[in-house]
Amino acid sequence: MKTPISCMLIILFTSFLANAQSYKIVKKEKFGKIGIFAGLIDEKTGEKVIRFKYNDMLKVENRPDLYFVKEDGKWGMINLKGKKVIPLKYDKIFYSNIEGLLTVHRSGTYGVYDLDGKLKVPVSYEKINLLSSESMLVEKDGKFNLVDFKGKKIIPVGFDNYDEYLIEIDPERIVVINNGKKGIFSIYGKEVYPIKLDNVKLNLKQETYGIFKNGKVGLVNFKGKMIIPTEYERIDVFAQTDYYRVKKNGKYGLLDKAGAEIYHCQFDEFYRFKVFEKIFILAEKNEKIGIIDQFGKQLIDFELDDFSQMLIGNKTFFRGKKYGKYGLFNLTGMEVIPFVYQELKSDRHSSEQIIAQKNDLYGVINLSNEVVVPFEYLKYHPNGVNDKSYQKKNGLWYSYIDGIEKQEVEPEIDENGVYMIVSDQPSFPGGEAKMMRFIYDNIKYPPIAKDNNIDGMCVISFIIEKDGKITNAKITRDIGGGCGDEALRVIQLMPDWVAGKHNGEPARVSFNLPVRFKLQ
Repeated sequence: MKTPISCMLIILFTSFLANAQSYKIVKKEKFGKIGIFAGLIDEKTGEKVIRFKYNDMLKVENRPDLYFVKEDGKWGMINLKGKKVIPLKYDKIFYSNIEGLLTVHRSGTYGVYDLDGKLKVPVSYEKINLLSSESMLVEKDGKFNLVDFKGKKIIPVGFDNYDEYLIEIDPERIVVINNGKKGIFSIYGKEVYPIKLDNVKLNLKQETYGIFKNGKVGLVNFKGKMIIPTEYERIDVFAQTDYYRVKKNGKYGLLDKAGAEIYHCQFDEFYRFKVFEKIFILAEKNEKIGIIDQFGKQLIDFELDDFSQMLIGNKTFFRGKKYGKYGLFNLTGMEVIPFVYQELKSDRHSSEQIIAQKNDLYGVINLSNEVVVPFEYLKYHPNGVNDKSYQKKNGLWYSYIDGIEKQEVEPEIDENGVYMIVSDQPSFPGGEAKMMRFIYDNIKYPPIAKDNNIDGMCVISFIIEKDGKITNAKITRDIGGGCGDEALRVIQLMPDWVAGKHNGEPARVSFNLPVRFKLQ
């Protein structure tokens, strides 16, 4: 039975590799000689494969049949038979970034060999950077050129230098420098942009170059097509949108990815922000704020003095302020709560209600702007005896249960001298907004909860002492997954509060603080 030729080749090659892998470079002293000499032995038999005559010896990567050797201070390359593949006359031999090619150096000049020992590029250049198996950047007589392996120029003009960092990122194009100016060429010689730029910056993801000229910036693509002319002070890519933010004469505008103008440069500032998976742009114009969606549509006109996001239940709204009053928009820009309130706050105990202030009095409205709790109260406490408590002018506190007002009849103080409700409630330094920011900046979503899709509300109870310190902090409601422990940890990090008072005297006050964990 005949063995197929392909099988024979595989068997022979496998055998060769097995033998090659058993070879070992050994260094030892030679009798009558000064120094250490390297050679090659067969580990299995102990027999000498290459005699001990070299000052140094190194394996060639991925080629078990080739070795770099050094003799009398010069490097070369030999095979397993000791035959010279590259003559031993070079100061250094380098691996190149092109597979199968080596760069050699001798007396300040460079050349290129392949692994078969063929001299591909004469040793005549002051510097070589191989770009492909056919082209390279070379320096000769103080000038750089892009040439082929025969020395023929691919770019007709010489240049002083090139940007080594950018060519590592984008090996298809080079940024050349001549007389202090920069230009862009493909490695095949096509001019992407002439050598007259002050600077060039690469955006590989967008396949564009930012080009700087006379203090202005523009944008060209990899084919050299001008996308944005060099007339702007700044160009920013708005991530996850189809737009560029541009600045001209101190004002910002918006261009699409083709460079077409969506909004001319008229805005004082643009900010990109994200709500769940949607992208929005906040713009300022003449000290007024407006909102634009990711498609360039104006959602909210430039009439707001203040703007923030507001979470009600699991829904996010835009809270705006104009003419000194607050109102709400939904994420499509539709006004859902009119601008008639001095204050609007989320009700942590309800997914549909908002605590509002009107004519200096507090009440509660729903998302249809219907009054749930009438505007009759001077103060409210978000963690009262029955969820929330409201104080009237008479100093008494009330709760609303099923729409019915009920005077608080729970004891004001327990056996440990801790008040549930006081006339002046304790507060986080800087107010509720500062407290929410402190929690947001410090809390970390527990990995176990995240991995198991656990979200919801934890409640931490604690006492605010007469000096404002937090004591007796504990979890009174937990959703698992480490959320309760994480909420407790953050509460215990809080600075001292502004202590509560009852009838003008410092008081120990019990406080319940809900902490929401929400997966997005």
